[in-house]
Amino acid sequence: MRATATIKALTAPLKKVSTLEHWLLDRTGSSDAVGITLYWGNATASGISDCNDLRIAHWNGSSWVKEAAYTSGSCSGSGAITTLSGLTSFSPFSFGSEKEQMANNPLPIELLDFTAQPEDKTVKLQWATATEVNNDFFTIEKSIDGAAFTELLKLPGAGNSNTQLNYSAVDENPYNGYSYYRLKQTDFNGEYTYSDIEAVNFKRKAEDMLTVYPNPLVNTTLKIKLDDTYTDGILAVEVYDMQGVKLLSANIDIVQMQANGYYELATHFNNGAYIVVAKTGDAECRKRVIVLN
Repeated sequence: MRATATIKALTAPLKKVSTLEHWLLDRTGSSDAVGITLYWGNATASGISDCNDLRIAHWNGSSWVKEAAYTSGSCSGSGAITTLSGLTSFSPFSFGSEKEQMANNPLPIELLDFTAQPEDKTVKLQWATATEVNNDFFTIEKSIDGAAFTELLKLPGAGNSNTQLNYSAVDENPYNGYSYYRLKQTDFNGEYTYSDIEAVNFKRKAEDMLTVYPNPLVNTTLKIKLDDTYTDGILAVEVYDMQGVKLLSANIDIVQMQANGYYELATHFNNGAYIVVAKTGDAECRKRVIVLN
């Protein structure tokens, strides 16, 4: 893998939404409209520096929208922001801002997007930030099931920035099938947030799954190596001559094969050309081998 140096959609007039904190509010009682108040105990820790520009941001299912509200308290200490009218729909709430300048409610990092796209035999990961505040580093995390993630790579953040910055990284070994990716952003104080999860359905070309060697084959036995994205199951291998006569058939345990690094077909073939066919699951490939004894 190699690297080079989201927030979700925003509805105007919102320009930024906090990545430090959010509130999940659900209705448990009546259907009456209710007011919402968000509190902060330390304005600096919450990235708030301009109470006049502070807004309540409400995620409506597809975008962050502004809720009319007023503030009370201090932007140098503790305070609160309260909706002007009652709400009847609930979902995540957070602090928002209408201004882009760094001096106005930095709200750590504004992630414009995070994407993962297949590119040849790799997956290209790209993201962009509009602003960064105390941004130490990014971590790309990867998962085969979308639930358990492991670290793929780390990339330094800009620290502080008020201009758009573009980043990219490459996963050179994506899983066969679905690979899931997410971006983790960590501040200098150790606090972190995650992007949305991006899924890539990456299917290698069939001929890439298997390597047969040596080829040409001279006075030795044929070895086969399976792509390391295949981790379990059975690999069915058959060898045919050029007249279509099956000369060999084997069912190979992939776990054992991968632990050894290869599987050896302990059969000597006469001079000529042969076709090796390998199948596992719904994947199948064919390789032509020349024997020169």
